Parts: sequence; C-alpha cells; structure tokens
Amino acid sequence: MLRVAKHAGAAAALVRECRLLPRLASTLPLAVPEPEFCFAGEGDDPAFALHRELPGPALTRERYLALPEPARERCAGAVGRFLARLHATDLALARACGVPEVDYGRRAAELLERAREGLWPRLAEEDRRWVERRLTVFPGGDPARVPRVLLHGDLSPDHILYDEAAARVTGVIDFGDLAAGDPAWDLVYLYEDYGEDFLERAMRAYPAEGDPGWRVRMRWHLAVDAVRWAVECVETGDEEGWREGERYLLALRAESTA
Repeated sequence: MLRVAKHAGAAAALVRECRLLPRLASTLPLAVPEPEFCFAGEGDDPAFALHRELPGPALTRERYLALPEPARERCAGAVGRFLARLHATDLALARACGVPEVDYGRRAAELLERAREGLWPRLAEEDRRWVERRLTVFPGGDPARVPRVLLHGDLSPDHILYDEAAARVTGVIDFGDLAAGDPAWDLVYLYEDYGEDFLERAMRAYPAEGDPGWRVRMRWHLAVDAVRWAVECVETGDEEGWREGERYLLALRAESTA
C-alpha cells in the first residue's frame, strides 16, 4: 500500500510512523502497518511510505451492534487490550521518534479565542458560558498533571479492522496522529461512535484502576472536540456542518446539566 503525504504536517507524521511502528508492531496484540520503505520528501517530491495492506473491513458501529453478545465482548476487549499495551509504550522511545506532546491548556485557550470569534455571534449567552467553562476548567484542575502515554490519537471505527468470518478485531491503522497525551483521549471516539456498551466492555480489558478520573476527562475531551468541530465548520463556511455541530453541542450541554 502506498501512502503519500499531501502537506508538510502529513509528511512529518508519516516519518514518525515509519520510525516508531516497526519498533512497536511485535509488542502489540493487534496488527498495525509496518512501513517497508519510507521517503521523507525532498524538494517538490512528496514524502511517501510503502507497507503491506492489512486485511479486513472496518468494524463499523452497525457491524458491532449486529454481533451476538460473546462477539461484542471479544471485539471490544481486543481494542481495550490493544490500548492498554499501546499506552504502556516507553515514552522515551516515542519522543526519540519525534512524537509530539499535547499541551491541553494551550490548545483549549487557543480554541476559546477562535470560539469567541466564530461561535459567540451564533450562540445564546448561556451556551457561550457553557463553552467557556469547558475550555477553561480542566477536570482535576491542572492539565499538565495528567499522566502522559503514547496515544493513537484518532481511534475511530474506520481505523479498527475486522474479520467478518471470525467476528474478531484484527488490526488498527492510521497512526498519523500519534502523540504523548492523556490516555482518556483515545476513548473519545470509541464512546462517541460505538456507544457506552463498547466503551464499558473495552475498559474491562484495560487496567484503569489507577486512573479513577478517566471517565470525567474523556467527557471533557469529548466536549472540547465538539467545540473544535463547530468552530471549524464556521471558519470554513460549512453551514450544514455547523447546524449539526450546534445540535451536538447543545445535546452535550443538556446532558452535562441533567
């Protein structure tokens, strides 16, 4: 499979994958891409990487919900065990391969400035206050004190591969958002796209006893990501996306105050 970087940021991400994934592949319980050749880019020639394509369709929400009970437990548990092992990766190795660290405080502050510019004219006063609280109050007080682990960064259903005949998860792809950050972030799309059922099953396979705040932080990241999406829709003039983003923001606000 050939992957070609479309811009400088994607090129840097591709190089990080090429450095790190071959070192991680044998330690992970699910298959991941193992680049066999990587070109970092030069002049007008874009960065690209070659690796064997991993088999299987994506484990969509629809496929997951259609599974019988034992298969749901098996698939969600496999993802939980994968995350546990990925999150146990030595961060010194990840940083040596160029993996960046997320500054949640700075990211939220920058997003708040963009939200004031783009969302404030479109939101009622009480909704503005809710967004501002979410972007200025981090669960536990100080985002810098949250444990840091190696994150996949974009663990959505289209990046989780599935063997239909065996009804099991076989691999995880698309590591372009590798980062050192809060382990709760890697749970956001599992919850958002699969639902509570999947998340609970996955976390039974993930040793989270030493991190009792993971659920609260996951919901914080969920809300912040929803604000980001709404802001980007406004900034790009995507009115249909904005209307959907607004409905989602208001639903999250109602859920948080229920």
